[in-house]
Amino acid sequence: MEAAKGSPPSLKGRRVVEECAGQKMEKHHMRTKSQAAWERAARCATLAQEEDDPQEREHYERLRDAWITLAKRCEPFDLPEVRG
Repeated sequence: MEAAKGSPPSLKGRRVVEECAGQKMEKHHMRTKSQAAWERAARCATLAQEEDDPQEREHYERLRDAWITLAKRCEPFDLPEVRG
């Protein structure tokens, strides 16, 4: 990925990071929090694979892992019925 024209290297890929971080959400499509987090994780995984810079790749991989953790926490769970 190349830095935007005139932007410092530290801001390289900022638009993509903001999108990956969930700041750019669609408003017309109803999704669960879990679905949205899984989609963000997939996007971060794709960005990590496309990245040539090892530090940027690691950054996207960490974002991916964080989104996966969130997705798992947001998934509905069924408690078994307890009969006594």
